[in-house]
Amino acid sequence: MELVVLESAENIEFKEGIDLLDCRDIKPCTGCAACWVKTPGKCIIKDKAQFFSQKIKNYDTITIVSKLCFGSVSYPVKRVLDRCVGYLDTFMIKDEDDIRHGKRYNHTFHLNVVFYGNGTEQEKNEASQFVKAFCKNYFVNSYSIEFVSAFNTAFILLGGKKIDPNLEETRDILIPKIGEVEKPKNSIAIINASPRGKKSASEFYSNKLIEICNKLSNNEFKIDKYYWGTTRPINPDEIMKFTMYDSIIICFGIYVDGPPSHIIQNFQRIDAYLYQYMKNHTYGKLGSNIRDTKIYVLANNGLIHGNQNIHSINFIKNFANKNKFTWVQGIGIGGGPLYANPKKDIIGDKNAEGVYKKLEEFSINILNYSEKISYNDIYTDAHINLDDYLNIINNIWKFALDKNKINK
Repeated sequence: MELVVLESAENIEFKEGIDLLDCRDIKPCTGCAACWVKTPGKCIIKDKAQFFSQKIKNYDTITIVSKLCFGSVSYPVKRVLDRCVGYLDTFMIKDEDDIRHGKRYNHTFHLNVVFYGNGTEQEKNEASQFVKAFCKNYFVNSYSIEFVSAFNTAFILLGGKKIDPNLEETRDILIPKIGEVEKPKNSIAIINASPRGKKSASEFYSNKLIEICNKLSNNEFKIDKYYWGTTRPINPDEIMKFTMYDSIIICFGIYVDGPPSHIIQNFQRIDAYLYQYMKNHTYGKLGSNIRDTKIYVLANNGLIHGNQNIHSINFIKNFANKNKFTWVQGIGIGGGPLYANPKKDIIGDKNAEGVYKKLEEFSINILNYSEKISYNDIYTDAHINLDDYLNIINNIWKFALDKNKINK
């Protein structure tokens, strides 16, 4: 059997024998891990994606059609990918010099991914790397990747009969009147964009970043803290606020090899907003504000190596470059949850010394940015060896399963 995953299946028909998954009206993953420790293999969010991770095993071929978004899939498709993690087993296994979730089912499938829309070669290459990482983590036995110019082309390629969907979902983004507003100097916005909000490792790292920046600058910088949750997307006023800071740091953990879906949604909306603005205005002050806004990423993951965050960092980098923001640097922290303990100061933890030094380096680059310097991304690895880390993680999963009285 074959499944075709579409951002919208409205007014679309396919030949018999092909099932369609319409990504509209699917809620974002909240990172609760219930599909691993409370209802293994099933999501607790009650919508049409609730049983998707179980249904995957019914298909030997899955085809995904997605707009190319800054080197990744679009947010409706990413919602599906994020919500299907229960397809994988709760416990982790060794994977060369790192770890990953094992197989829950004795099943594999062939994956086709068709990206549509104009994109740079860098975005296409990053999208290909993202798909390869997904296939590796989901035990996909074979795959193909294709890039086409328009959705109509992708649709015809797959043998569809009719199409007229509005896939942008930007009709609610209205362009307000924008005055000639000067951007405040020495202003930093730090955004905790984790779906888990204040319960996340990103909350710890974003707060630690504020602490270090204040310490190094003697509180000379104005630092504001924001949250991007899953309950609603960014609105036009918030988009404008996005351009009124010298520096913006987006903090989050990886979900299925990249940013969580609501982050992709917000950046798609910002991109659409700026596109609509440019159709009706000259850049003016907004343009200079955008060019003068420096973008950073602080990404963490629960694996060993910090470079597992590379797709998340490159997604934001591609967005920044496309929309003429000043991309500067990302930091990827491996073994993120190991150090995100508010009850134990990271400064006094010998095991966290390397992470703290990299956070200091990152903070110095934020506070003392120079356009003459080309900044490389920073990656930190967990201090612990592979076998010990695997045991720690699996004991955590076992404790959660036992707590929920799940015999596994």
